[in-house]
Amino acid sequence: MTEILTSIATWAEQQPQAIALENHEISITYRDLWSRIEYLSRQFRDQNVSILALAGDNHPEWICVDLAALHAGVTLIPIPTFFSQQQVEHILRDAAVDHLAFMASPITDRAPAEFVSNDQQSTVFLGGDVFLRALANTPPQPGSRMADVAKITYTSGSTGQPKGVCLSSQTLDAVSKALTGAIQISDAFTHLCTLPLATLLENVAGVYCTLMKGQRCVIPSLHELGFQGSSRLDAATWVGQLQHWQPATLILTPELLKLLVLSCMRLNWRPDHFQFIAVGGGKVSREMLEQAQSIGLPVFEGYGLSECASVVAVNTSRHHRPGSVGKPLPHVSVTLADDGEILVSGNAYSGYLNDTVLPHQAIKCSTKEVIECSAKEVIESSSSEPNTVTQIVHTGDFGRFDEDGYLYVLGRKKNLIINAYGRNINPEWIESELTGVPQILQAAVFGEGEPGLAALITPAPEVSFTQINELMERINQDLPDYARIVQWSINQIPFTPHNGQLTENGRLKRTVIANAYQDTLDQLFKAIQSDKYLNGALS
Repeated sequence: MTEILTSIATWAEQQPQAIALENHEISITYRDLWSRIEYLSRQFRDQNVSILALAGDNHPEWICVDLAALHAGVTLIPIPTFFSQQQVEHILRDAAVDHLAFMASPITDRAPAEFVSNDQQSTVFLGGDVFLRALANTPPQPGSRMADVAKITYTSGSTGQPKGVCLSSQTLDAVSKALTGAIQISDAFTHLCTLPLATLLENVAGVYCTLMKGQRCVIPSLHELGFQGSSRLDAATWVGQLQHWQPATLILTPELLKLLVLSCMRLNWRPDHFQFIAVGGGKVSREMLEQAQSIGLPVFEGYGLSECASVVAVNTSRHHRPGSVGKPLPHVSVTLADDGEILVSGNAYSGYLNDTVLPHQAIKCSTKEVIECSAKEVIESSSSEPNTVTQIVHTGDFGRFDEDGYLYVLGRKKNLIINAYGRNINPEWIESELTGVPQILQAAVFGEGEPGLAALITPAPEVSFTQINELMERINQDLPDYARIVQWSINQIPFTPHNGQLTENGRLKRTVIANAYQDTLDQLFKAIQSDKYLNGALS
């Protein structure tokens, strides 16, 4: 049994009446959680579930299904709520899903008719608003490569269809255990889930770690938190939930951190219940971190990726250096390649689903062999064991270490801009400076092969063009000349996962954005190249 399940079973004996999962409607004790896991696990075995897709809004029962699949040895595939119908169909086909679990909601329509079994009994009610529907896909044969895969998390990536990252239970356990040991919180605390549970960071670092410590995890629906679809958030509702539940821990994207900081400043609110606010999924400007610190918010930046089951490095109360993403966790080894790329070993994924060669297949090879797999390299191991290999994840991120071992993420290799004068520029650095002011919600910087940089700006509500123009002049003064924004344009529609311009973790899909705004960017670069324009914007 995995360590997360062993922990829950232990807490069910030691503190059976303690609350494990809760929302506005239900509370589930540790004893009831363990009973629910065992019951659902038996149902999955009785229904011959092999590969299970899980769809639905955030809810305590979502976690019950997730943990029961782990207990039953079923491969679980969380379906992000913001994925399009086409993307959902791709997942069901790509993973040969044989069953779909969902909450009592219109989400049943996410399974297209051709996937649904003709059996009249294809849908079974499992209690707690959970339904199980048999699909027409053929389950994998016993002994197939899916047998060792506990979870497949689909990342939307920068282009194309989502790809499935295969993770073993050992990989999930390792990161959960490392985080639980590294982050010191008081004996009794509450974690509030504010990201979709299908997001690996919330699923593992938020829920698993809280349950391993025997604490309370509050899981309101995304609607209750104020999310309106995947592109809008009612700030007053979201802040109201924070004030109602008064959590000690949160996991936020940079955009949500910005909302929290602005809300504290506007409402003159100085919450004293927070003990650890983790922020990840994108670069946070130093100005934003300083603002958070000035109002007493315990914000800690971290770094991770799906291919390593989420968190790789994180700042903690004991080891904290603002501007860095902290020190690597003890379950991984982090080094830098000759070109500065961050390399991670020690807790790697099993490969991308349906790749020709999966990294875990290479485990049977001799240590004298070297096999290269997509996004990962399997290299000769230093171990004395005859059939072991070390797997190294090439993250695609540039980084550096300081003299005390803190890791700094400098930007994506593939996003590196080389301008017309041969200067190397990381756009994330400039974007973090732009979004470090409250008047700018989003920024995307472009300029490959151009003499100057252009930016697409999403302003905060009620911020005027004149205000943005003044801000851009001030920000440019603090940047070196080659990194200044020469031309910019104001977006009327924000970048969101729904329109395909953001990943689920809030990272820009630059290729998608560039294609969507091609005409605008063409005008900006034409203006940059013209002697008539030295600095300015397109409205």
